[in-house]
Amino acid sequence: MMVIPSYNAPCVVLGKERLWWVFLLSSICSPFILASLVGGLRLVLYLRKEEHRKRMVAVLWADRAKSIKAVPSHKGPTLEEMRRTAALRSAADRLVSDHYLSGRILSGLAFLFSMCSLMIYYSSVSHRIRDVEWCRAWLANAPQQVDFAFNCFFLLYYVLRFLAADDKVTFIFNLYSVIDYFTVPPAFVGLMLDRDWIGLKFLRVLYLRRLPALLAAIGLIFSPAKIKLMQLALTWIAILLAAGGLFHLVENSGDPFYQAFDGQRVSYWDFCYFAFGTMATLGSADVYVKTVLGKMTNCCLVIVVLAVIALALPDVARLVGSRRKYSGEYRSVHNEKHVVICGYVTHATIVAIFNEFFHPDRNIEGIKLICLEPTEPNMEFARFIKMNRFQIGYLQGDVLVPGDCSRAKVHEADAVLILADIPTSNAEAEDGNNIMRVVAVKNYHPKTRIIVQLLQYRSKSYLTSIPNWDPQVGDNVVCLPEIKLGLLAQSCVAPGFSTLMGNLFASRSSDTSDENPVWMNEYVTGAGKEMYTSRMSRAFEGLSFEAAAEVCYLKLDILLIAMAKPPVEGASFFSLQFILNPPDFIVTNGTCGCFLADSAQQAERFAQYLISISGRDHLRYTVSVVLQGMALLSKVS
Repeated sequence: MMVIPSYNAPCVVLGKERLWWVFLLSSICSPFILASLVGGLRLVLYLRKEEHRKRMVAVLWADRAKSIKAVPSHKGPTLEEMRRTAALRSAADRLVSDHYLSGRILSGLAFLFSMCSLMIYYSSVSHRIRDVEWCRAWLANAPQQVDFAFNCFFLLYYVLRFLAADDKVTFIFNLYSVIDYFTVPPAFVGLMLDRDWIGLKFLRVLYLRRLPALLAAIGLIFSPAKIKLMQLALTWIAILLAAGGLFHLVENSGDPFYQAFDGQRVSYWDFCYFAFGTMATLGSADVYVKTVLGKMTNCCLVIVVLAVIALALPDVARLVGSRRKYSGEYRSVHNEKHVVICGYVTHATIVAIFNEFFHPDRNIEGIKLICLEPTEPNMEFARFIKMNRFQIGYLQGDVLVPGDCSRAKVHEADAVLILADIPTSNAEAEDGNNIMRVVAVKNYHPKTRIIVQLLQYRSKSYLTSIPNWDPQVGDNVVCLPEIKLGLLAQSCVAPGFSTLMGNLFASRSSDTSDENPVWMNEYVTGAGKEMYTSRMSRAFEGLSFEAAAEVCYLKLDILLIAMAKPPVEGASFFSLQFILNPPDFIVTNGTCGCFLADSAQQAERFAQYLISISGRDHLRYTVSVVLQGMALLSKVS
């Protein structure tokens, strides 16, 4: 049975010599030994390649002299060796790169184990210690064993990063490699010497700087400004905690060039408080340094802080200066609905949509228009937004950026309206940009309803190839030339058809005057009607279309023009197919009707009339017609 020694005391108390310099020497020599090996390997490869080149030149000259047999055989790097090297490097890159899941997992484990190793260090220095170097049996020291296991992982992670690095020499001397040199080799030295030196384990706190990149890799933060700001804040925190650890080490060790101990026994957190006072240029009267090394460390800390401030000021100024007025996010108030408008967003187009959408006849409440545009609005547009801030909002961003879609709550929007630049001279490019916006929105949230304007008929075919484009959820395309030519063709068959359709889509007041001719008052009355949809009351069940239209016209002053069969269970409203003046149509339970009314108030009276008959409220006002027609509203009158 093996007997585990149980000594646990400062090495000086046990009469043993301090060997702190062995721990420190192992850390300092590690990068230079590795750099020498890399340099030696590169030299060997260079000489081998040079020898191979010279032999090839000799072969060419021998070939010219017809004396190839006299040339000694040569051997250069084979294709198989090159393939093995490339495969090894590719495998290592897949394991450590943040572009792959394995790389993100290893990076997260490295951060987590660094913090755990730091907690072990803090548990040993949070109180006043008797010495920085202890002679402890490694097998009886559980914290040191756990920390050794973490360092074994750090060593493996370092090797993988070294193999995947493009420039080996630069990698050897980067920040995180230096952290490994001052933490990993001392762990193995402590295992061989049965000692535990506090050392520079506090350098693991510098891994806090990797937290923003780690959060960005797993998709928790998107904004580059937030990433940079978080990195600056964590850099200051890491410097503060690292400086406290360095002060704690030198003050509790004392000056090595003095025989007598000239240090002091102060806890780690007291020196963090002292470091904070130094970094804030305030100082502290109750905690101070006594040793020469401590005073030199204090001077170096001041220089480092000034250098970091000088480097951080441009970034801070850029972050503060780049903050935009419209860089916020949409927040729903009292569960209001919203429609996102992007594409060609200008003051004129938004005013036309706003006037049609919030026309008094429609009586629309509890919905807000959110404009998403990369540029800031001009003064006139900004004044209009401010005057109607409860109905319209503005966010500076691009629908092509997932973070901006998240700010605009595209996944919660009733619809996304993509406007086209109608006066543009390059219609094909404009349609291409709008189709890319459709793809971006569908990639962000496939179920979001989209209504897009296109300028060329042939561009519609590209939308059908988008995987998530689904007319069943209300996706629709408004092709202005197609609508104009269609209205023109129908006007040739039925004169006045384009005027009729324009009056139906646009909201107008129906104010008549005794001074106007009779025909003009009748025309204004008809032009003032809007289109509404509703589920038919059960009171109409069994009636034909003609009978239902007669009841609506005579008793309610509403013109019923179309009907749709009851939707299939689970289908959306947009899957309904309305039939104009359907012959032999009988109203059944769930039949939907489309009718013309003067205003939403009149539609509400129609709903109350149905309630008095059937006792149920079957009228559901929708804005689907408005959304489908608003692309035409500013152009067709």
